[in-house]
Formats: sequence, C-alpha cells, structure tokens
Amino acid sequence: MGVDGKYIRLVEHNPVEINQLPLVECHIEKSLDSSLSNLVKEITPLVIYHYAINSFLEIYSEFERGRINHALCAVIRNLLKEYSLLIVQLEHQSRASPSFTLQKLRSHIFPSIQTMATLHALVVKIHSEVKKKSNGSLVYPKGHTVLDIIAKRMLSTSGDPGAKQLIAHLLAKASVPYFEMLLSWINSGSLRDPYGEFMVKIRDAKQLDWKYDVNDTLWEKQYVFREGRIPTFLEPYKEKILLAGKYLNIIKRCNISVDKSQRHEIPKNQQVEFIEGLSDTLRAMGGGKYVRDIEDAYQYSNRLLLNYLTEDKNLLSRLRSIKRYFFLDQADFLTHFLDLAADELKKTHREVSFSKLQVLLDLVLRNPSSTASSDPFKEKLKVIKLGHISTPNLSDLKQSGDVESDLQKQVVGMTEDATKTGYDVLTFGYEVDFPFSLVITPRTIAKYQQVFRHLLKLKRVEQLLSRTWGLSRQMWKTIPSNEYALLMRIYAQCGKMLCFVQQVIYFLAIEVLEPNWQALEQQLSKVATIDEVLQCHNDYVETCVRECMVDSSNPSHSEVSSN
Repeated sequence: MGVDGKYIRLVEHNPVEINQLPLVECHIEKSLDSSLSNLVKEITPLVIYHYAINSFLEIYSEFERGRINHALCAVIRNLLKEYSLLIVQLEHQSRASPSFTLQKLRSHIFPSIQTMATLHALVVKIHSEVKKKSNGSLVYPKGHTVLDIIAKRMLSTSGDPGAKQLIAHLLAKASVPYFEMLLSWINSGSLRDPYGEFMVKIRDAKQLDWKYDVNDTLWEKQYVFREGRIPTFLEPYKEKILLAGKYLNIIKRCNISVDKSQRHEIPKNQQVEFIEGLSDTLRAMGGGKYVRDIEDAYQYSNRLLLNYLTEDKNLLSRLRSIKRYFFLDQADFLTHFLDLAADELKKTHREVSFSKLQVLLDLVLRNPSSTASSDPFKEKLKVIKLGHISTPNLSDLKQSGDVESDLQKQVVGMTEDATKTGYDVLTFGYEVDFPFSLVITPRTIAKYQQVFRHLLKLKRVEQLLSRTWGLSRQMWKTIPSNEYALLMRIYAQCGKMLCFVQQVIYFLAIEVLEPNWQALEQQLSKVATIDEVLQCHNDYVETCVRECMVDSSNPSHSEVSSN
C-alpha cells in the first residue's frame, strides 16, 4: 500500500522524461535475514506497481483527459478496491493467526502480483504516448489512441489467458463511452463528443452553404473524419459509420421523422456472417451487436433518404429536366432562343447583356408552343457567362481530382481574346435546391455544361450553314454566268458540310445521349441505396462526356471539341 514499515522504506523519484510515471524504490533493511529478504523482494514489486497505477489514476482522472480515460480509470479503480480489500483481509489474518507467515502472504498475493504487473505495463505504455507541444504544454493520449493501445496489448498477451482476460475486461469497459457516441451518431445523427475523441467531427457550418458550394455539396464537407483518430478495430466500418450519421442529418433537415421501429432486423444468416467476421478486439468488447447496429442504421438511413428523393421529390423528373436543357432533348426552345438573341450574341462578350438574354430565355420557355412550357422546373434554368461566379470553379475541381476541362480552357481563351462574341461565352446554369444537390453536384453540372457547349457549337454551325443556302440563292442573280459552276461547287460543299453536322448531332442525340439516359432510368429503378444513385448518376454523366468526345483527358477529343 506504500506505507513505510520497520524493515521496508519507500524512496520516491521524480520522472526523468515527460512520458514517464513517478517512480518509487523499496529499500529493505540490511539486517533482515537473507531468506526473508528474498521473500520480501518477491513481494515489493506490488508496491511499485500500485504506486505507478495510482499516479496514472491521478493524472488521467482529470476533467480534460476525455471520457475514454475516465472510463478506464474507473475500471482500474474498481480493481484496486478489490486489491485493497484483499490486503485488509490478509492483515486481519496476520493479526489473528500466529501461524500466518511471510510465505503464506506471498502465496495469497501471487495472483495480485500478476494482475498488478499487467496493469502497470498497460498504464506505462499509455503514458509513454505523452507528447510536448511547441508552447511547452503536454498532450496526453485519449480516445482512439488509448483504445488502440489496450487492443494491441490484449492481442500481444494471447499466450497468457489470465492477462488477456483482464485486458479484454479493461477494453470492454473503456470502450463504453466511445460506443455510446457511436450509437448516438448512427441512430440520431448527433455528435456528443465534448473532448473530440470520436472519429467524426463537424466543420464550422458558418463557412458552408447548404444550397450551393463551390467544390462539393455540404453533406460531403460538413461531417468529416478526424484524420488519424479512427480506432483500428472500427477501420472496416468507418465509411458506413460516417454515412449513416450524415444521411440522418440530411433526413432531419428535410423534416422527415425518423422512426426506429421501421428498421428491418438483419436476417439471421447475415448476423452469422457478421459474427464470424469480427476481429478478436471487437469480440472482446461484445462488438457484434455494434456491428449489426452500424449495418442496420446505414441501411435504414440509406433507404429512407432514397425513398424521399425518388418518390417524394421525384428525382427522375428533375434529372429529365436537366437532360432537356443541357443535352438538348426536344431542343426547339434553343433554336427559338438563338433566333431572338442573335443581335445580342453577335456583340463582343464584354458588351453582351446577360440579364437581357435571361429575359429572352424566359419568354421562350414560357411560350405555350414550346415543349419546355410544361416543365415545372424551367425557372431553374439560367443564362450565364462562361467563367461567371455562378459556374462551378473549374480550377478548384481540378485541384480536387478532376482533369482540366474544356470549359476552363475556354474561360482562359475568353479572357485573352477580347473579340470573342456572346456565342463563345454563352452557357446555361441550373439552380439545384436541397436535397437534389446531394445527387446533382457542381461537378456533375460542370460535366453537363461541357456537353452543352459542344452541342451548342454544333447547333451554331448548323445554323450558319443553313443560312448559306439563302445567301446562295441571292447570289445566283448577281454573279456572271461563267461563275455558275464555282457557285454550284460551293453550294454542294456547304450541303455536304451541313449534312455532316446534322449527322453528328443525330449521332450524339440518338446513339449516345438517349441510350445512356435509358440505361440510367433502368439503373435508378433497381437501386437500393443513395450511394448507388450517386454512382449511377456520376457514371451516366461521365459516359456522356466521354462518348460525346468532349473528354478533356483525351487529347484528340479536346481538339475536336475546340475546333
């Protein structure tokens, strides 16, 4: 217990390093019989272990050490209470029984020596992770670091069943606060993490915009992993843990009630697979139920959000609206718009009034004779200038992993050449409201714009070539008769060019865009999770960009689209 006696005295030493616990040394009276001295030396390590463990409890029971350390200290303190009770019982025996010897004392406390040695090794290892900041303050291990140390220690004691059982008990108790935070996150989307120990954190919401973010949607940026703070035993499940809570927060923002009774239990055959796939660490913590809870919560939140988007909000009709305007499905509105806006679009890009173009577009879309007049989402379509702030920042898209797009090249060219006309900088934007922004992200809108710009160029060329026919008819009356042959050759060549452009437009519309859309519709009718919706939509847009030959990762495609 660390109390000085007649033959044994304690000498305390201050730790040399910041990551060392306070030390104590036992001095045995030299006049003591050698046989008794040897017995005492076998017992005195208990004093050293007990002193170090108590020092650990004093340090790691402080408020700022975190819930995991508090739970670990609580279970160790209970073990020390049992040890203290044993000492009291042995002291009573020594006073009541004259036959109680030092040898009997040793035999009674031998199991405690092993237990205390295991605890001592563990707390020393945990405290060895203490680090010093540049400002001189100390950083104590907490959260996942403590759990990982305990888990590794448990696995390293596989050859000692007693030690392994003890450490497994410590791990199970110390992990309770962590799993409480985990269940709160996956069941309600709430982060109850006052000490920053959980694997997920929330970013500053003031810096983010739910409606539209430059690089990505908020749900991808607001809740993120704490780098390097994921417990090893939860590494295989981290994505499902993150997404389960994210989806619940999206669901709550949509004012959808979360009813846990609607969750479907995992089939028994899948439960067996989960249990068989558990690591030794999770088994020690009774983690089978937590793994089932993670899977159950992930599937439930996925299913609830999917039903809301596809059934309540009719996601497919919104995607069909975007296809109408960017992929020129039923594109009579564009022809009418280009005719009305011809005078404005002929101006240099710095002189073009895009507010006037927006008014003209609205007139075209509201025209009862237009196929777009029945679209309930036509108000979302906007005329914007290529490179305008409403367009996703393509340089940021490149930094986040996307290749440099043709749109970005056009923006650079636009700034370098002041003679560019409105046709060269015209593109469409689309207002994407929450929760559609989960699927229709700024990245995908940028891809839609790539295809639209390509189709717009083709439509513009078709329009110009069609006008040459009217010009050629007027030229017949003014040119000399000896130049008729040349004019006929020019007229025939223009006809071939027009036919080629129309065939390209037909190919893109009928052989590329429409089949891909049909495939997307079929895929969306079979999806089971919101992740599959995102993947299907991203694949659809990427395929359209690639097969329309505007994929900037292919040099030949970039050259075709720019010429």
